[in-house]
Amino acid sequence: MGVSTVDWQKLEEIIEKAVRKSRVEEIKDFAETIKMLAEYVKKGYEVLEEHSRRIEELTKRVEEQDQRLKEIGIAIKEHSKRLEDLGRLVTIVANRFGILSEESFRAGMKYVVEEVFGVAKVERWVYRDDEGFCLWLSNNS
Repeated sequence: MGVSTVDWQKLEEIIEKAVRKSRVEEIKDFAETIKMLAEYVKKGYEVLEEHSRRIEELTKRVEEQDQRLKEIGIAIKEHSKRLEDLGRLVTIVANRFGILSEESFRAGMKYVVEEVFGVAKVERWVYRDDEGFCLWLSNNS
């Protein structure tokens, strides 16, 4: 039986009659009404207690998740730092052994353009412009 089924106006009328007339039948109705109201209040408190318990459980879970997220954030920062250090180390080693030299870069790009994409042939072309201007020729002109 939900709280919305209580006829509050009838309850007030019964209380007024009981106070005015103090008859046995009206006091009996008043007592039944009070009993019914007490049951509603008891059920309401039980629901509130259950909701409070669930809220406490959810709050505890949220706090645990928050702590886990903080720990994950710390781990991510540590991993990021280690990756940066590793990147620096790879760069140092690559420079030491000439892996990142211009020639190596050119060879890598040649492989990508010719082998991977297959769009053109790459070759080194050097032209000395002794007259002070550069003539650019393309296939689209």
